[in-house]
Amino acid sequence: MSLLNRDNENSLSTQSAAGSPGRAPSVTRHIAEHFRGRIPDHENRAAAFYWERKRRLVLELIASRLPQLRANTPAGEQPRFVDIGSGEATDLFMIASYLNSCDPGWRFLGLEGFDKALEISERKNATYGIPGVDFRSANVTRPLPLDDRKVDVLYCSEVLEHIPEPGQLLSEFARVVRLGGYALITTPNEPNLLQRSWWSRAHYEHLKQESSGKQVVAESVVNGEPVKLYGHVSLHTNREWDRMLAQHGFSLVDFRRGAAVYGNRPFYRKPGFYQARAAAEWVLDLFPRSLFRNLSDQVIALYRRV
Repeated sequence: MSLLNRDNENSLSTQSAAGSPGRAPSVTRHIAEHFRGRIPDHENRAAAFYWERKRRLVLELIASRLPQLRANTPAGEQPRFVDIGSGEATDLFMIASYLNSCDPGWRFLGLEGFDKALEISERKNATYGIPGVDFRSANVTRPLPLDDRKVDVLYCSEVLEHIPEPGQLLSEFARVVRLGGYALITTPNEPNLLQRSWWSRAHYEHLKQESSGKQVVAESVVNGEPVKLYGHVSLHTNREWDRMLAQHGFSLVDFRRGAAVYGNRPFYRKPGFYQARAAAEWVLDLFPRSLFRNLSDQVIALYRRV
């Protein structure tokens, strides 16, 4: 069973006037076209299942609110999309190419603190040729190099869990996102339902030890200041992240259910287990998302600045 054989989102009919979103193309088709020949294989098949599902669901959230994303952009300005901790820009290029295909005119900015990741992003940028994409070196644990209330959509994927004091970064989100603008967040949902059970308790215990020890996994320098990248040092459930975002002025608009488990054990890669896992996720997707949100290993949620 292919991860990409289900197209959960419905194509959206929207305004077709100049500068307004047109008909949103298929998310599944766009991902298949975007990744073909561009993105290197994941470490293993199980990891690919997890991350490709996340990217599909991120695009589904964007497609579901396409007409509203630029609704608060002042007349004469281009809507602005900012990726906080953009890494090697895999997600940013996917989103930029999707938005450009159905809602042209956006400006895209990736903020990243590691020089190697920025170098790779710039090389991709020269190769892909997607309009309106730029990158900037930034320490995301400090005030962001962005003006107040100028961001229409802020994207932060798999970053918050690495920051010892994520509330400081959330305060910056509140400062830079326009009123009525959006923050699209993905981060681990820890402990999720499976981590509270025997199934992956050992993994959760490992994460707690990593969190308490504040393990440094990488270091860099931004503007002469050392920047440390920690492991998963901020462990929170989806409801806890919702509350923290609400405390900083963001209201939950919509969410998706990520994969139930990451799949970092060898047996997850076996063909039989992989097929069973894909089938189980397909069945869970038939039910209302709210029933099994805590079964997700990830928070994948869209918030509106209020």
